[in-house]
Amino acid sequence: MTSPMKRILVLISGNGSNLQTLLDHCASGKIAGEVVGVISNKADAYGLVRAREAGVVTAILAQQQFASRAEYDAALLALMAD
Repeated sequence: MTSPMKRILVLISGNGSNLQTLLDHCASGKIAGEVVGVISNKADAYGLVRAREAGVVTAILAQQQFASRAEYDAALLALMAD
């Protein structure tokens, strides 16, 4: 019995080395899943480049856009649900 493909959403803030490992493992079949999105709290995070090069949808959500951490967390959860 094979495991169903998992949809993986990755949160990053920097280089994206863990993201790259996930992308590589999904591509090689070591992980039965697909990275379907990447969200960063920093617009200049290199991990966004890695994601785009792999054809993965990206989004940026900076905490500075919100008056409180609670508002940021609510916006992040809403974005993750899309």
